[in-house]
Amino acid sequence: REVDRRVREAAQFVGLREDMLEKSPFELSGGQKRRVAIAGVIAMEPSVLILDEPTGGLDPGERVRFRNYLAEFAQGRIVLISTHIVSDVEYIAAQNVIMKEGRLICSGKTEELLGAVAGKVFTAAIGQDELPRYEKALRIVSMRGEPGGRVVVRYISEAPEIPGSHPAEPRLEDLYLWLFRQEPAGGEETC
Repeated sequence: REVDRRVREAAQFVGLREDMLEKSPFELSGGQKRRVAIAGVIAMEPSVLILDEPTGGLDPGERVRFRNYLAEFAQGRIVLISTHIVSDVEYIAAQNVIMKEGRLICSGKTEELLGAVAGKVFTAAIGQDELPRYEKALRIVSMRGEPGGRVVVRYISEAPEIPGSHPAEPRLEDLYLWLFRQEPAGGEETC
């Protein structure tokens, strides 16, 4: 009875209807399967939870809900998440460890780690025709088309490289791209 109660509470916690617990796994979507799995783990009330790519394959709505469930569940527990989805880390993690090829690159709280790219992230509006030149010369994190053939680019550089650039608030994705840039030997940074 106690196990049944905990399973039902865990299902409710992760947003599963009770009838989902009775269905065959083949009848469930990817997001529902993940929620059933996490509900089963939560029902065991572990003090440590280790997840590998927990939001991979989820649609954006499911990803947000799942991140919120994990953040709530993590209160008073240790939850270790291995993922390449940097936005998940920003929303869930209190402490981060960044590794490459089994080697620790840096660790710390998000705010501390972002210090490595503070003052190195910029945005600028450029003409569509200028984009190829800047794509070759800079590490562009993102771009967004604007009316009138303009493109707003977010890039990482030691100093502003595009006329009219403005400093931008660094994010973990910027740090990741700074640390793991694709350059000739010696291009890898540490925090």
